Amino acid sequence: RRQERRQERRQRRPCGFRGRAHPRECVPRPQGFVSHSARCLAARWRAWLTDGSLAEAARQSRLSGEVARVLLSEAAAAEAARGVARFCERLASCEVPADLARNLEEFCTCIGAREYAAANRAYLEIVMGSRKWQTDVPYLVEGNRNGPSVVQSVAERLNKGMSHPLDAAGIRDYTVLLRRLLSVAQTVHPNADPSKNCG
Repeated sequence: RRQERRQERRQRRPCGFRGRAHPRECVPRPQGFVSHSARCLAARWRAWLTDGSLAEAARQSRLSGEVARVLLSEAAAAEAARGVARFCERLASCEVPADLARNLEEFCTCIGAREYAAANRAYLEIVMGSRKWQTDVPYLVEGNRNGPSVVQSVAERLNKGMSHPLDAAGIRDYTVLLRRLLSVAQTVHPNADPSKNCG
């Protein structure tokens, strides 16, 4: 038990920007791997700002003005570091549902492999989960003049009754942070294959 606690304390420490993120198999629990990866990405964001590599990469990738302003902001990077610390505390303090843990793990693994399109799909799965879209609701056109509004209200009613794993785990507030970490990583280290980058 003592060894497990030591291992978890090590995982909570942010890695230095010169250090490399641990591969998935080196970290026993999915939550520990996600925490380690998020801390490394946040530390690297600040390091890339300091050494100028993020600014250079942003110029080369021609980011939109708003996105570039956020990614090149010291304040946004500092806020991300604080947010990652709180996110990791939440992950460590509660039981994350298995599906959500798997999607978070896939998200971090894909970023590490520079598979940003796959990471974006995992992100959408994290955010949307099993929510019903309007296309999932039967659509009866005949005799229904208010088709789209009826379908939308049925989808909303179905979703209202479902609890989302992000809410259960208490980490919904950190989803924007995950998206920013993905954007920073892709800006500095884009995949050579454009189809593996997300737009």
